[in-house]
Amino acid sequence: MKITGRCYCGKTEVHGDNHKTVLYCHCADCRRSAGAPVTAFVEFDMSDVQTIGDDLRTVSINDGVTLMF
Repeated sequence: MKITGRCYCGKTEVHGDNHKTVLYCHCADCRRSAGAPVTAFVEFDMSDVQTIGDDLRTVSINDGVTLMF
């Protein structure tokens, strides 16, 4: 099954056949960044992810957690 998707602003697209992981997170970082009680994530190989433009921002508050906007 081919998976195709994009973020709401259109800066990131995913075109792949497989996802690695689907998870929900309710840690303080995820709740704060989303303004919601829980967030959902899907993990793909970087080769399946395409970013459009160079104005993506990253935030890393805790070791091992990097968010990209």
